[in-house]
Amino acid sequence: EMNTQPAMRADPGGNPMKRLVLLSAVGPQVRTLGGGEYFARELLDGLHRRGWDLKLVAAGSSALFQETVRQPGIATIPIDLSVRMRTPLLFVGQALKLAVFSRANRDCVFYANGFQAMKWLAVAKVASGAQTVCHLHESVYEDYHNRRSRLVLRFVDRFLAISDTVRGEFVEGTGVEPGKVVRVYNGIEVQNRGPKLREETEALRQRFGIP
Repeated sequence: EMNTQPAMRADPGGNPMKRLVLLSAVGPQVRTLGGGEYFARELLDGLHRRGWDLKLVAAGSSALFQETVRQPGIATIPIDLSVRMRTPLLFVGQALKLAVFSRANRDCVFYANGFQAMKWLAVAKVASGAQTVCHLHESVYEDYHNRRSRLVLRFVDRFLAISDTVRGEFVEGTGVEPGKVVRVYNGIEVQNRGPKLREETEALRQRFGIP
């Protein structure tokens, strides 16, 4: 069984440095939380409860940024990572901001969700040498075929796939070393829910006729 934990640097005492920067490529025009944003919120909340030092980099007016900026204990950095390479001036401007930020936070793990945010992991890696992790939620490996995309893949230290299917198709479609891609199923927070969780489960079984 492969280790499902991304390799992390340790402090002088030998303890893992639990510091993570979450990069979100959702644009400022997205004013409501979608599936990816809910996942990011759950990840930030879960790691915050476990004592991690967390930072979110996202467009300042995006829903994810606005939801997170109100939460104590999680730093928010307004950099618009929704800009594309086809707008080179805008892209270079945001890339420079991220590069400066990355160099000041090189002891963090830089994490992104999906293909659109992956190029920003490459910027962080080149600028600072920080460790980078990309979460794969769907099989879109056809997007990785061009030379630029394959170059970006080289700067991601670890990929987390939500299923064996996603992992297998990604490895086959990209040629990424299989050892860099780890399957980690999406989790459901059940701690401290007790009877409420059982009631919700039973209600769902009755609604959909599940034995």
